[in-house]
Amino acid sequence: MRKHLHSAAKINLGLSIVGRRADGYHLLESLFWPLSFGDSLEISPGSGKVSLTWDESAPFPIFELPDEANNIVSKVLRALPNTKLDFDVCIKKQIPIGGGMGGGSSNVGTLLRYLKSENKLQIPTLNLWSCQFGADIPFFIYDSPAWVSGVGENVLPIKCDSQLIKNLYFLVVLFPFGCETKRIFSTFKELNKPFSAQTHPFQNGTINKNSFETYLKSAKNDLEPMVSELYPDIRRILTKLNDVECLYSGLSGSGSTCFAVFDCLEKLQKTSKDLQGFFRSNNCKSIFAETYTTH
Repeated sequence: MRKHLHSAAKINLGLSIVGRRADGYHLLESLFWPLSFGDSLEISPGSGKVSLTWDESAPFPIFELPDEANNIVSKVLRALPNTKLDFDVCIKKQIPIGGGMGGGSSNVGTLLRYLKSENKLQIPTLNLWSCQFGADIPFFIYDSPAWVSGVGENVLPIKCDSQLIKNLYFLVVLFPFGCETKRIFSTFKELNKPFSAQTHPFQNGTINKNSFETYLKSAKNDLEPMVSELYPDIRRILTKLNDVECLYSGLSGSGSTCFAVFDCLEKLQKTSKDLQGFFRSNNCKSIFAETYTTH
């Protein structure tokens, strides 16, 4: 029996670096948001084989995909304890590599969520276990927006007001190149900037239009100024998006994806139309996305 799964991309609505562990890993706080844009997974009977291909509609099918032995999904499957690998996984990619949108972590988290729902996992501390393979993976084990902290292992799923979800639209700007996460964080460490203060904006695990907009008014990405200096193409797009009338615009994670958030589809469509020439001249593409939810 075949099973088709949406492997959502994510964006970071703000990203604060609040400390650094003794082992050098940075501690963060961020509102992670799943998108309707993403990859797709097909689960079928088999023996644990994993294949990756670019979807025909992928914005930038130019990145080299990892092979059977070296992709992150294969590595996680080989490490799963007491799990019978009686299935194959076919992944059709749309998410650009190194875009700060989750990519391979989404593929792993989506697969783990499915296996958990099928009672095929025997891992009591799944968040901690999966985090060793990728800091974003624990978020993707859930299927909702979430407040994420630590190095990514602390995930507080957030219940969203249905009207908020219905009226949120994302203009996502993608590049034919990725940002090296290790380089970004190493440079951040070298700059020796002060850490941001810790916050707890969604302690009750819920969010509505008012609390969402209040959060966005003060949200920022601590990595954005540095990434803008390292990547002039990203700086030009962010500068343009900062002039757009929207709820929030910024960089997702450590880049390279940029985005703007709207509460009106017409505003998004007009902005996209007005900026298409600018996007083309700056070697990037834009897509529309909404919130991904299974509820």
